[in-house]
Amino acid sequence: MTDNTHSPQRSSRVVSVRLDTETIARLARLTERSRGFYLKAAIQAMLPILEENYWVQQATDYEESVIDREFRTIMDHALHPDDLGSDSI
Repeated sequence: MTDNTHSPQRSSRVVSVRLDTETIARLARLTERSRGFYLKAAIQAMLPILEENYWVQQATDYEESVIDREFRTIMDHALHPDDLGSDSI
């Protein structure tokens, strides 16, 4: 039997971060809300931006690899035209 008395939301997990004293003081001056509240809000606000940046980079890397592969193929055919198979008529 699992004890869920300390976990009001079973699907959530605790994440710990170290903050410098100045950052903690700045958060404390804002309101009486917890640091966790602000961390959660900041992560939720930034996550879509981080995800978009990630996928843009993935697409860029893929395009560069395709362009590089095609360039190498074209250069190989240009430098070694006699090595072409019968498929190049």
